[in-house]
Amino acid sequence: MQLTSQQIATINETLVLNGIFYDDIKLELLDHIASEIEALQEVNSLYFDENFKTIFKKWKKDLRPMTYGLLLGNHFSGPKIAMDKIADATKSEIKWVAILTFFITLSILFCYDLSKNVDFIRWIEMTIKSICFTVGALSIVGRIILLNSKIKTSYAVLFSKRLFFTLFYPLNLIIGYSSEGFLHKDLGVKIVMIVFAVSFTLFLL
Repeated sequence: MQLTSQQIATINETLVLNGIFYDDIKLELLDHIASEIEALQEVNSLYFDENFKTIFKKWKKDLRPMTYGLLLGNHFSGPKIAMDKIADATKSEIKWVAILTFFITLSILFCYDLSKNVDFIRWIEMTIKSICFTVGALSIVGRIILLNSKIKTSYAVLFSKRLFFTLFYPLNLIIGYSSEGFLHKDLGVKIVMIVFAVSFTLFLL
């Protein structure tokens, strides 16, 4: 039995009351819950309200508030299903940045004698500063667009949370970043500088 527009609106309002403000997650949940209620009404003679309560009880654990601590910020909380999605995206990003940083760092160390390839080091410095400037400018434009948009997705929230990171650190790099660390005699310092520069640039991308 297909649900009415009013019944769909009731589901939508209940999701919002449970903290599902993200349009991408809300639309997905709305479709799932509506389909489950429709399927349930096909096999019993209960009213919508009763089937509605039954299905939402099933989803209760996914709608309970939670936080992921340091991964997303101790003060950033929301329904489990939303936080899981944002956390999974963050974990995937961290994983791939770590893998790519490892291989890029090894490639640089094995392919170049950094103490002699000064021109290559200067090129890395200019590339990093150019990326930081570009990403910083695009982030400001993106933030303005989001502020004027009525659409609120989980990815938009994640983007907004990272705006400080995206602008503050690039500004520091543009103003104060120096490639001298790449030329340091100590191999440990050299590796730390390369890892920092590569991983941070990958995060910006």
